[in-house]
Amino acid sequence: MIETLPEGVLEKLVNLQYLAIEKLRAGEEVKSTKLEALYCSVAHVETFNACVGSLVRNSCRRYTLAAPNAYRLWLVDDPDRSILIDGWDHIAASVDGTSGDGCALLPESVQSLELSRCHKIKRVVEWEWLTTLLPNLEKIIVHSCEKLEEIIHGPLPSRATCRLTYLEVSGCNNIKRELLTEDMLLHLPFLQEILVKDCKGIEVIIGTVAEMTHRSFPKITNLGLWNLPELKSICDGTTSWDTLRQISIDNCPKLKRIPLQLPLLDNGPPPSLREIRINQQTWESLEWDHPLVRSSLEPSVKFLD
Repeated sequence: MIETLPEGVLEKLVNLQYLAIEKLRAGEEVKSTKLEALYCSVAHVETFNACVGSLVRNSCRRYTLAAPNAYRLWLVDDPDRSILIDGWDHIAASVDGTSGDGCALLPESVQSLELSRCHKIKRVVEWEWLTTLLPNLEKIIVHSCEKLEEIIHGPLPSRATCRLTYLEVSGCNNIKRELLTEDMLLHLPFLQEILVKDCKGIEVIIGTVAEMTHRSFPKITNLGLWNLPELKSICDGTTSWDTLRQISIDNCPKLKRIPLQLPLLDNGPPPSLREIRINQQTWESLEWDHPLVRSSLEPSVKFLD
């Protein structure tokens, strides 16, 4: 773990392949054309974008670039290519990393994007970014962005799909009504995990679209909902969640139904469902479309109490 390097050293390390450094100063840039892996934290947008330019030019296979803090570097389960932004208010997608107009640029190769305390941001990404400029993005994590209104902004793409598999949102109280909609999920066919915590305005996780008659989320395996005081529904209507393995619900006082179309089996819950983590009072207050659903699911229930 290197904190800093003497001024001018990076420019001379022309054969550098791997760099793990706590902080890069303004004006510093990794000039090596052989760079394969970069793990660092930067304090200024200009330095961040210079690093992004190095990543793009070198087709860097592994990196974790944090701005401006390095508190999340080197987690074992991090994807190979991660961007962590804490406290900056303007981000944009870029292919070449050459100009940002004051925005922190996201390289085309990024797999994981985490935003924290970006208080002026109203959206995380644009649909156009996901389908053309950020085709490798698999993971979005958002913490405490107080003005955030939506995760993905803009018109839905006509046919293109995105590779997003993981969505985590916490402490974003300005998201009103719904987190996602059914027609959005048509373009997110690989989404597997949705985790939502400490969001005061969310009433529905997946909003209904009137013209859609068949509702199915074939890839979602994990659903976590915690401390959502206004949450009334996971999704409106009955929906098929054939691959769902785990549901975790805590402190969602207005949630009265889990409208999941689950096949009833004489010998217990559906094979895919491994665990329902929920407090006992909430479980006993839930309403079901069929009287046998509760008893069928009970073997999978683990009370949080």
